[in-house]
Amino acid sequence: MTRFPDAQDQAAKQDRGKVRWSLLLEHVPRALESVIAVRAYGESKYGTSESWKTVEPERYLEAAQRHLVAAFKGERMNAEDGGVNHIAQAVVDLLFALEIEERRLAHGDE
Repeated sequence: MTRFPDAQDQAAKQDRGKVRWSLLLEHVPRALESVIAVRAYGESKYGTSESWKTVEPERYLEAAQRHLVAAFKGERMNAEDGGVNHIAQAVVDLLFALEIEERRLAHGDE
């Protein structure tokens, strides 16, 4: 029989201050699936999942803007890039730019 924790058991779990991945995973699963589809397409296009690390973040910001402009023009899917969603492509570009920035800050690079 499954035993469910009571309130006292829950108080013992030390998760305060930890990242709550569920804030995204539970609430935007379809959007995340579209973002993952963009990454899968990119991996097949460029032959590796690591190639993004060699690109300057400014190029990702420019690419994100291009995808957002296309979305604002009503172009939902990018026929030139495997039919993936333009907004999802913008999200991936922004995530790459942010990740590069965060890594540089973590290493003391400005």
